[in-house]
Amino acid sequence: MRLTTSSGTLQSDYADHNLPRPYVAADEQIVPMQLFAKRIRDRARELDLTDAEVARRAGLSERRYGYYVTGEREPNLATLVRICEVLAVTPNDVLLSDGRSPVQSQRGRSIGKIGAVVSNLSMADLELAVCQLECLLTLRRKEHQRRARGRRA
Repeated sequence: MRLTTSSGTLQSDYADHNLPRPYVAADEQIVPMQLFAKRIRDRARELDLTDAEVARRAGLSERRYGYYVTGEREPNLATLVRICEVLAVTPNDVLLSDGRSPVQSQRGRSIGKIGAVVSNLSMADLELAVCQLECLLTLRRKEHQRRARGRRA
């Protein structure tokens, strides 16, 4: 690239100044911020989370998170990881070009919601939640067994 001014030509090519070219790995992809923003917005909607709730769970201000969901700014790696933890996805899910929604079915969405919620529980609350889920599973198994016996009789 050469720039021309009224006093002459300024040479600003990388080679003219012996500057190294910016390195981009062959397998590295550039993700447009608008696409990233759409993916995190869509994922939050799948989990029935508002922007304010995602921001709170990720430890961000609503304003800062707002910059990410509108594509105005790019989060640093630590922030990206925190947002992904809240949304129960990996950075690859929101950054790679195939970018399909990782959760498709109602069951998958529900499991994703559970993952997003439990990541913010204390250990004591997490143990309580596990106990409640185990009790629910035991109850459903007993109901299933009763129905199966009723059909045979």
